[in-house]
Amino acid sequence: MNLASGVLQATPGSTLTCTVTNTGSKPVKVTAVLRSFASGSSIATIDTCTGNPIAAGGSCVLDSGGFDSGSIGYCTVSAPSAKIRGALAVVTESGVVTAALPPLK
Repeated sequence: MNLASGVLQATPGSTLTCTVTNTGSKPVKVTAVLRSFASGSSIATIDTCTGNPIAAGGSCVLDSGGFDSGSIGYCTVSAPSAKIRGALAVVTESGVVTAALPPLK
């Protein structure tokens, strides 16, 4: 299963965060990338998705870091299971979500 979000821009004082959730009953290994809209390259400075399976009911996070980055990006996820969901959000330094896209499924 391959998923891709729409595009969001982090405003000054915020960051892009992609959260990937395993809604299944077994651990699943995923390939997830928070990508630059301009280049398609990874812009994640925090990545808890790479290297470890996501536990049943668990989540991992990719984050662009730097709360004044102004990053423009999107999230891609590949997994062998249809029980994976993802969401892209703009989050302020205080943890407030100021923009979010519907879950990827």
